[in-house]
Amino acid sequence: MQKVLRKRVLRDLKENLFRYIALAFLIIMGMYVIVSLIGAGYTIIDNGETHDEANKIEDGQFSVFVPLSDEEISRLEDAGAEVEKMFYEDYDVMDGKTIRVFANRKNIDLVECDEGNLAEADDEIVVEKRFS
Repeated sequence: MQKVLRKRVLRDLKENLFRYIALAFLIIMGMYVIVSLIGAGYTIIDNGETHDEANKIEDGQFSVFVPLSDEEISRLEDAGAEVEKMFYEDYDVMDGKTIRVFANRKNIDLVECDEGNLAEADDEIVVEKRFS
């Protein structure tokens, strides 16, 4: 009985060799794509976390209508939050676009320059590369 099955399996493999090779190729390519996507995802997540830590990217923000008192700020800091005042102004520019101008930040959301330097004088600004 086993001898008959062995002959049948070998005969089936010989008759459909190209079909089995094509199926094996599709399975291998599918596995390659999945492993590549998972590896790329981990790389993106790791690099994002490294960038966030290096530039001290904020975890959250809040706005107030009345400035916080020193006591309120110290209570927030005692609870583990790092508080930095961030003032900005919005300016309408060409084609209905708005540019938001910040002062240089020292502790949170640090600016990373690809080219050039941070603004050092009152008449200098840093423009984000996608806007420029």
